Amino acid sequence: MGKRLRGRGGIVFLFLVLSLFVGSCKREEGERAKEPFRGVNVEVREVRRESIPDVVTFVANLEPRQRTAIIPKVSGLIEKIYVREGDYVRKGDLLVKLEQKDYLVALQKAEAALEEAEANLEQASRDWRRFSELFKRRVISKQEYEESETRRKLALARFKSAQAALQDAKNHLEETVIRAPFAGFVTGKFKDEGERVRAGMPGQEAAILELEDISVVRATGHLPELEMGKVKVGMEAEVRVDAIPERTFKGRVVIVNPTIDPSTRTFMVKVEVPNRDFVLKGNMFARVTIVKGWREALIVPREAVLREEGVWLYHCFVVKDGVAERRVVKPRFTPFWYVEIKEGLMEGEKVVVKGQGRLHGGERVAVKDEAS
Repeated sequence: MGKRLRGRGGIVFLFLVLSLFVGSCKREEGERAKEPFRGVNVEVREVRRESIPDVVTFVANLEPRQRTAIIPKVSGLIEKIYVREGDYVRKGDLLVKLEQKDYLVALQKAEAALEEAEANLEQASRDWRRFSELFKRRVISKQEYEESETRRKLALARFKSAQAALQDAKNHLEETVIRAPFAGFVTGKFKDEGERVRAGMPGQEAAILELEDISVVRATGHLPELEMGKVKVGMEAEVRVDAIPERTFKGRVVIVNPTIDPSTRTFMVKVEVPNRDFVLKGNMFARVTIVKGWREALIVPREAVLREEGVWLYHCFVVKDGVAERRVVKPRFTPFWYVEIKEGLMEGEKVVVKGQGRLHGGERVAVKDEAS
């Protein structure tokens, strides 16, 4: 009997707990139902009319200001290479030394030949002066005088030839020491110490090193012929590279090729970019924006413009009287943070920049503080 009473008491207690729980839930639901619906939370920006740069863009490859192969002017055995790939060198720094033994011997021979030629010239000149006096006194014939004059001229010619040969020997000896023609980075090494090089060989066959000056780089690309006459030397440009997405580099147009390529209907443009910290490298892929001028336009943040799935139609959500209105627009995308709106929006309207993923059009919205 006691056990049955305890069992019935437990059932009653459980029933009371469930009743209290259900009642609490209903009260909470009722309270929530009384709260006003605030709508989808969004952030907005105002459509503005501003002066924006009129730009044209193209893709380009970066080129160093100077690039040269270090090719010896004389033949010989490579005795020493003083640099490695990646080294930075200043103008005049020592790069390579060729074996000098043969050129030192040639210099000594040239010096001896010049001394001999100088002695012969002095003797021929003394003879000519003496014969000249004798000819004036009619002691010797004109033929003898002319022969002495010819010997002096030949001796003078041999002396000048010996001087030139000595200078050549000096130059050849100096050319066994190769120095940097400009400041830059060693970007290639094609020969090793102990190899023999031959002067006059074409291109890469004779090259020992490659040197690049990237203190200034050039972005080379092509623009459609419609831009001919609009892009001019001296215009400002901005350059971006994928390898350094967080930076924008300033440059100027330095070359506008006046020839149109008949196959592509484009013309070549070069933009020069200072690169004092050497972060830009030769052959990097770049995107170049040239500022042609300034004009007035309606603009909105890039994130306000959405594309229709599967088609090339674009739209924005405009907030009017607390309701999101879907608006088809005609945008013109720029390389900057904003999009130019050609059709579909008016100055002063509010467009959604955050929260539009939950909108389809017609929903009530709760606007947060306007995004800055």
